[in-house]
Amino acid sequence: MTEHNIIHQDVIESNFNNITDPRFELIKVGEIIVPENYNHATQLSTIDPDDFAFFNYKLLCDKCFKKNTHELQHSKKYVVGIFQTKPIVSREECVAFLSIQNALLVSAQGESLLWQVNREIFPLDIWTYSFDAVDALPIDLKGGHNLPGLYRSSNGNHSFDLGRYEREYNVFNNFCFLCFNENEPQ
Repeated sequence: MTEHNIIHQDVIESNFNNITDPRFELIKVGEIIVPENYNHATQLSTIDPDDFAFFNYKLLCDKCFKKNTHELQHSKKYVVGIFQTKPIVSREECVAFLSIQNALLVSAQGESLLWQVNREIFPLDIWTYSFDAVDALPIDLKGGHNLPGLYRSSNGNHSFDLGRYEREYNVFNNFCFLCFNENEPQ
């Protein structure tokens, strides 16, 4: 890594310097520039199913995820942190933490775009979820809310599926979550 890249990485990481909650550990950080041809309304239809050993294409579709809290803007740069939970934490605690970070809730569209342009940021052998406001998430047949998650496997058997919003997330069950931020580095 060149000196310029090290300095650049330090600037990106400075977006997350004030993390004091020991329940959340920053494990990966990077940036994404949304491609000029990005279209939020059709993003999920651009996913290549061959990238995944399992892809829940019937429910991870543009029709199901049309009420996102935040739509990414083409040509815009975002800083992305991936946090891992330490003890068991509730979904409300995860969303509250994201709110403190001024995170953008980008749901399945943001997670799939990140996979397409910077898949190396996803940690290996751990589920990474992309939160959104509960009323923006699709509802399953049991009345629960679907939370998009991506699993980058060290053996190449990646998965893009839905988890239950109404469950607890903890490190022992291999959970992380995305934190998109549009703030310029400090």
